[in-house]
Amino acid sequence: RQLPADAAETILVGSYPISDGASAEGVRALTEWLEGIGFKVFYADADLGSQGHWQRVLAGAYTDPVAALRDVARLRSATRSSGVRLVTAGFATGTLEQ
Repeated sequence: RQLPADAAETILVGSYPISDGASAEGVRALTEWLEGIGFKVFYADADLGSQGHWQRVLAGAYTDPVAALRDVARLRSATRSSGVRLVTAGFATGTLEQ
């Protein structure tokens, strides 16, 4: 599930090392939870050089920054995690740096 081409921003919710066999379960569980609370979920692979290849779990695809920030706040409240953050689509997919 790739981000739509017109998405300007998305929410980075999780990132899992592809080389770790347990990552697939983490991605699956996070996906089910996000979909259960109404988010469309997308994935992006990121090559982080010496840190390896990671699969990013993304919630939503936004062209409206106000809607995006509202959903970031909702996710942060639901997860109590400061790791949830709004990123550009280019950063999420690894084509641009944030």
